[in-house]
Amino acid sequence: MRWSGVRIPPCLLSFSSFMDNLDRHKFGGRPQDSTNLLLLISELEGVYQNLKYMGFGKDLDTIDEMKKRYYSLYFRTKKEEKANNPL
Repeated sequence: MRWSGVRIPPCLLSFSSFMDNLDRHKFGGRPQDSTNLLLLISELEGVYQNLKYMGFGKDLDTIDEMKKRYYSLYFRTKKEEKANNPL
């Protein structure tokens, strides 16, 4: 790729694609698909275990409510994805 007769180094080209991917790290930048929901659920499960080992009972209830909501959303999303993309 050339710009004004100057060759752009490949490292800058890959940096450009890296910068394009930063949109995924903005608020609402990731799709709410089943894979991303599972990643979120996994994080919540880890938080739940740490809170349990540290004895924060009241916070366990809060995280448990969040897990239930996201598990429900996961199964609903997975069902919709399967219906829209049958194999």
